[in-house]
Amino acid sequence: MAEKCGAVARAGVGWSVVIDFRYHVVSLAAVFIALAAGIILGSGPIRTALVDQLTNESDQLRAQLAEARQDVEREQVEGLIGEAFVADASQVLVGQALAEQRVAIVSIAGPEEDDVTAIRARLVEAGADIAADLTVESAWTDREQTTFRASFSVQVADSVIGIDSTVAPERMLAHALAQALAPEVIPASAEGESTDLETGLPGAGSANDRSRVLIDLLTNAEFISGTVTSDVDAIVLVAGQGVGEEADIATQSQTFAQLAGILDEYLGATVVASGSPTAEDVPSAVRSSGSLATRVTTVHDALNFFGTFTVALALEQEISGQSGHYGFGDDQTLFPRR
Repeated sequence: MAEKCGAVARAGVGWSVVIDFRYHVVSLAAVFIALAAGIILGSGPIRTALVDQLTNESDQLRAQLAEARQDVEREQVEGLIGEAFVADASQVLVGQALAEQRVAIVSIAGPEEDDVTAIRARLVEAGADIAADLTVESAWTDREQTTFRASFSVQVADSVIGIDSTVAPERMLAHALAQALAPEVIPASAEGESTDLETGLPGAGSANDRSRVLIDLLTNAEFISGTVTSDVDAIVLVAGQGVGEEADIATQSQTFAQLAGILDEYLGATVVASGSPTAEDVPSAVRSSGSLATRVTTVHDALNFFGTFTVALALEQEISGQSGHYGFGDDQTLFPRR
């Protein structure tokens, strides 16, 4: 019995060897057949057809790329021609629209310095005298500075005419800045009754002193930086995109929109300018407020060559008592119509 089992086992091993050998033979044969087919296809008419097709497609792509480059170059040239034309016609466009106007430029929400410089140059070209050039620092809106703002608000209240010390700190800061820039103007909507507005208005000399005190207080507390050389007649707020998460930026924009509204209460000539529109930016916050949208002018897409002209023309309109919202969009116009 054991001999039979051994014979069967040896027979099984023999068949396994035969099967394995046949498997390898078949595999090698398949490889050689595939290689031969590849050689035949690669050297025959099919190869030629494939190469011709790829060559044609490559030529078409090269032609399309060359055409696209020509279109880009043509549009770049047209853009340069457009800028040159507008630059040469700038005196026709803005002329002396802001002649004898003392304008404050206030940077908020971190705009690029080059953008502020471009707007400043356009306002000067329109005849404006830049009487103040300020930056609102991060302490104005930083959540970690909330306690400090509240304490400062109480301390500065005695130097702010017509504003009760119980108002919200951000509003107190806004009134302090407004009265620093326009110390002889107290709005009819002044909050609180801490000062008799009819008898409490300071004379010219004391107004200037109070302006310097407020500027010093705000500067030393690092709420603002920059220079003020005289009272102002109008204000341009140049807004960046803000810093932080969307929710933080939206909150900051609401605070700066409130600042724009309070500044406008004093002067009635406030323009908020920013770059490409976003849902959280300062102009959008102004436009979403019914009380602000009707009296504070906004300019989206203001931080480019053409937008600077819109800012100057929009400020001219604001000074004349006409507010508007400008930019590239269905519900906006590119620039004010004179």
